[in-house]
Amino acid sequence: MWVVFLQYGVAAEAAVQVEGGTDGRACDEEAWLDMPSPESDLVLDHIKSTVLVPYQPHPPDPPTDIELDNPPWVNLGAWMYAETIIRQLFVRKRSGVFVEVGAGQGVFKSHTVWLETLLGWRGLLVEPRPHAFSQLRRHRKAMAAQACVSDEGHYKKNDLWSPSRTHQLPFPYNDLALARSTLLKYVAPEDVRGADVLSVQCYTLNSLVWAGLGKKPHVDLLVLDTAGGEYNIMDTVQNLNLSVVVVRHHTPVDKDILKEIIKNIDLIYLPDLVPLDSFYLIFVNEDTARYARQLNLTQHKLTYNDNNYNKEILVTGQLSTVQPATSWVGESLLHMSCSAGCLLHQLAQLLHSRTAHVLVGVAGAHVISGAPVSSGLPV
Repeated sequence: MWVVFLQYGVAAEAAVQVEGGTDGRACDEEAWLDMPSPESDLVLDHIKSTVLVPYQPHPPDPPTDIELDNPPWVNLGAWMYAETIIRQLFVRKRSGVFVEVGAGQGVFKSHTVWLETLLGWRGLLVEPRPHAFSQLRRHRKAMAAQACVSDEGHYKKNDLWSPSRTHQLPFPYNDLALARSTLLKYVAPEDVRGADVLSVQCYTLNSLVWAGLGKKPHVDLLVLDTAGGEYNIMDTVQNLNLSVVVVRHHTPVDKDILKEIIKNIDLIYLPDLVPLDSFYLIFVNEDTARYARQLNLTQHKLTYNDNNYNKEILVTGQLSTVQPATSWVGESLLHMSCSAGCLLHQLAQLLHSRTAHVLVGVAGAHVISGAPVSSGLPV
């Protein structure tokens, strides 16, 4: 019989045959010399049988109308810009296919929940954090995998870092902080101590998609947000027929590398779909690029403006004119390399109200209360 060992980054495909001897077993040592391909039938069968959780038509706690049409996080960061483009591109497409990597709890700042709930899309949700995954299964219908996506082109064990004490943050900043969870290798050294670290199994994006959706499937939308290593993951993509890819990036270098990598999978970068400083990149195939131009989606040339924060953008559906007054707060919190206690302090520094006082408790420290605090950042 064939045995697969997937532990601590070691994978081996061994032929075990029953023979005579003291224990009646002997291994063919030559079978240990080469790791099986990440997309081999052996690995795909393992993922299907032990990793993937099937589609469920009736999740126990489906998303609410408010979460779909006017969610509390609509003004948090640049989420609405990417969501706008996704809804405008796909509002007429029913029964599409999505893959969302870094799906979180399935609803908060999701770019696929609207498509699934209102347009009947199906797909694959990937999330390594156990608590977030359990919430995801309560909210979403889609097939799901509690796993991380490998950034090295092979399956392995890796350490997942998550900020601690996030329960002390008010909603939705607790979810925003947890969304920064990433592989430990992408975390600043000063943030390693005092955080939560969990060993997780990682598979290639190709193997997860092939196991869940079949080999070489057509994917209408791929959303990739792993809070680090996105360009490494995209560099492993092979034989996926993609229409639209939405990727988060974190530095100008990440952005440049992603733009080069995407050329290898025949996608086009459309820089005018979202603000250039929004930390989102959107890549499309040629057919989608033509459609975007027909809709004049490439003519907005949106950008943040230091003197005017009342951005108006039309979102197809009920999510209509919005004013992201707190977008810089959300983006700053998301990209801070800081534990939850630090986040609380910085939240107090970043948030100021023109009509109400700020009251934020800092774990193990003092309470900041009273007059608005000037942060030097636009809010």
